[in-house]
Amino acid sequence: MCRAEDFVISSGTLTKYIGAGGDIEIPDTVTAIANGVFKDRLDITSVSIPDSVTAIESYAFGNCSNLKHVAYDFKGKKVSLLAFRGCAGLADSEGYLIIGNTFLQYFGKETGVSNRLDLPQTINKIGALAC
Repeated sequence: MCRAEDFVISSGTLTKYIGAGGDIEIPDTVTAIANGVFKDRLDITSVSIPDSVTAIESYAFGNCSNLKHVAYDFKGKKVSLLAFRGCAGLADSEGYLIIGNTFLQYFGKETGVSNRLDLPQTINKIGALAC
């Protein structure tokens, strides 16, 4: 369980997290998550992001490979294509990391023959560093 003192918030932007990890519930007072706030935190397993958050910057959750669940409505929000870079735990059973109909990264097995990916038809955007 998160405590208020686990978060450093400046003018509505979450700039640092100093909690123990696990299941994170970001406070409703947060409107943005800064670059790299949770980067490389292997102890984070899930995050609940309130609707008050309208922007998530690059690598906010970068390399949080044990992050398995994100509760957040991505529609109409400004989320960097690199915000969840390296979050293998969020990939589906095929190895695709897809958030908000955007293909962000592939964690599946390489075929060695053509390295062809058959993306789901629901994808409408591909991140710059997707593969």
